[in-house]
Amino acid sequence: MNEFKVLTKEFEAVPIHYQGTLAGAMLVLGNEVHCCVDPTLKGKWFGRVALRTITGIINEYGEAISRASTEDGKKILLSLGFKQDGEIYRSTRTWASKKH
Repeated sequence: MNEFKVLTKEFEAVPIHYQGTLAGAMLVLGNEVHCCVDPTLKGKWFGRVALRTITGIINEYGEAISRASTEDGKKILLSLGFKQDGEIYRSTRTWASKKH
């Protein structure tokens, strides 16, 4: 746990909730984003907060980058329009909010 704290101390943590319960977080540093989410919520947790976070990064920096440490992580990134570039995944895809 101490190593995790050291490695993530510069990152902003964006909480991810599912059905009112904390499910995990998106860790953001500049244009880099990583997700740490309860694996039992596979396919359920990614919603508006996550989309707004990635779109905000792309709007500010021109692209979002991430890495995937699991097959599920790779699938999520690819489904969101990230393109693999070696060990890094890159995206310039943004989503428009349906709320006005």
